Amino acid sequence: MRKEKIFCPICAYDDLSAPPYDQHNCPSYEICPCCGNEFGYDDASLSHEDLRIKWISEGMHWWSTTQPAPKQWNPVLQLGFFDKN
Repeated sequence: MRKEKIFCPICAYDDLSAPPYDQHNCPSYEICPCCGNEFGYDDASLSHEDLRIKWISEGMHWWSTTQPAPKQWNPVLQLGFFDKN
């Protein structure tokens, strides 16, 4: 059985462990290992689009120091998800 991909609404990383927000709009408080944003905290004062612009302007670096980036990770291709959806 294939696992459904859960995307970060900021950087489009596709392997979150839970949706950023549930059906009642309650945040997961998960931190995206890619962009480092915590759902329900960082996006409480800035929009996802503003956080995306900030991440891009800071160089789109992989945030987590404990979880390595996927092999052949490419943040530019990853952001292409937003163009398709």
